[in-house]
Amino acid sequence: MRRHRKTIKNNKDTLIKLSSNYGGWYIPDNIKLNEDSIIYSAGVGEDISFDLKLIDKYTSQIFLIDPTERSLKHYEEIKNSFLNKSMKIL
Repeated sequence: MRRHRKTIKNNKDTLIKLSSNYGGWYIPDNIKLNEDSIIYSAGVGEDISFDLKLIDKYTSQIFLIDPTERSLKHYEEIKNSFLNKSMKIL
């Protein structure tokens, strides 16, 4: 996973890009997320790098939503790779 931090400015906020070029998204730099935040991420497909970056950066709880079999298989592969790490994945 390629990690980088790219910023852009709009009229009100500075936006940062989290995660990869393919799966990354821009969010406000001053976003108020923390361990009490709940995030619903729909249509995750086979790239959850953005979601993992949110967990890493803000320790938020994220619900991944994607009904496709391909996505479920990818999720299971990721979950198995984190079983021995401190990140909690249900």
